[in-house]
Amino acid sequence: MINENIHYRLPLKLINSYLWAKLNYPGRAILPVIGVHIDLRINRAWPRIDLISALSGYSNLGYVRNGINDLINHNLIVKKKEGRHNIYSLTDLSFCKRGSSYFPIYKKAMIISRKWSGLTPCETPYRAEIC
Repeated sequence: MINENIHYRLPLKLINSYLWAKLNYPGRAILPVIGVHIDLRINRAWPRIDLISALSGYSNLGYVRNGINDLINHNLIVKKKEGRHNIYSLTDLSFCKRGSSYFPIYKKAMIISRKWSGLTPCETPYRAEIC
């Protein structure tokens, strides 16, 4: 059973930073998908690339890998290989600490229901300024 209250706190400081504007579209779609799968006690997530692909709305695995690499290059996530699995961790800039402003992205309502992947750029927090 999925806890409806599980959500990723997309930090407002990241949305307002120039770094967020420099990310490619797959990277912007993938960060919340990884974020809702993070075990906050250990800051680790291990979603498969096909799950990330399905939930982010990018069916082309090349785009997904490109988005993950963009997040790594901009120091928003760390990827480690453990056996056959990729383990992802959030960095300080992409991890919202208590008391900080954030944009909540709920796992059940937005990610699992695939509403996040269906949003147009005008409906997402990272492109509202151009619409």
